[in-house]
Amino acid sequence: MAMGRTLNIGNTVITLQNQCTTDHKLNVQIGNELLCAPLTTEWADNSVHVAWGGVTYTVCNGECSSGGDEWVMPEEPEEPIELPSNCEWTQSNSNAYLLSDGNQYFDTGVTVDSSVNIDLSVQVINGYHARIFGTKGSTCYFDFTLNKNRGGSFRIGTLNSAGSFSFTEAQSKQKIRYYTSDSGTNKRVDAKSTGISKFINRQNSPTCADSTKTIRVFDNDLINSNNLNPALSGGMKLYYIKMYDSSGNLIHDFQPVAQGTNICGVTAATNAMWDFVSKKLYYPGGTGQMGYGVDQ
Repeated sequence: MAMGRTLNIGNTVITLQNQCTTDHKLNVQIGNELLCAPLTTEWADNSVHVAWGGVTYTVCNGECSSGGDEWVMPEEPEEPIELPSNCEWTQSNSNAYLLSDGNQYFDTGVTVDSSVNIDLSVQVINGYHARIFGTKGSTCYFDFTLNKNRGGSFRIGTLNSAGSFSFTEAQSKQKIRYYTSDSGTNKRVDAKSTGISKFINRQNSPTCADSTKTIRVFDNDLINSNNLNPALSGGMKLYYIKMYDSSGNLIHDFQPVAQGTNICGVTAATNAMWDFVSKKLYYPGGTGQMGYGVDQ
């Protein structure tokens, strides 16, 4: 038995065990420890929220969005796992991607007022838009969203109304470049996408005070521009995202990682994001399960 490991769901106390058999229908991963219980209760949405150590997790009973039940995903991402500085693992397949349906995300740890420049490759897959990256609950904006009708929208600094542009083909794999710069009291963004050699839009906004809010991947507050409806939120594939500081130095190189991948002695407990620069493994937060795949 796993001493002291119990889940309290309503009036039910479930004792978790560390000797798992095929009769154990509920698998729970806490850190590197895999626990299980002979739980067969069916919930209406096949999942239940459980508080553990002051953090709320989503426990899946066999039929989560990606069919997996071996990961208890926190609604807020855990601290990334730091690997040895000499770790040279890299995602070698350029067609590998992480898949978010709009309910799972990563936190980059990069603050919103850092004049960061971003290079990424994405594809909108379904629904009406995909929130590629941005902020939550911040008045210092740094948000970017694509929709399936070839529209791109973004906010920056204190400017709440979004700038916009069009990319070349609806729902195709896109390479997007998003540049910010400071000019006096203004912050500016220049954006361009696949097949367009020049900047396709510029947006200027007064800079805002330094913010402790950080940039999230797959998640932001940008939902009201261009009649975007949060109820019609879609999803996206992310192939990579690279972040540079204002001097052009690469500060993050985020790459998709499949569950079970061994990265320099650490096995990814779920589909995750590896940062080659900081040598950290980032697990997702949110609800449901982050997907992983490789385009053929």
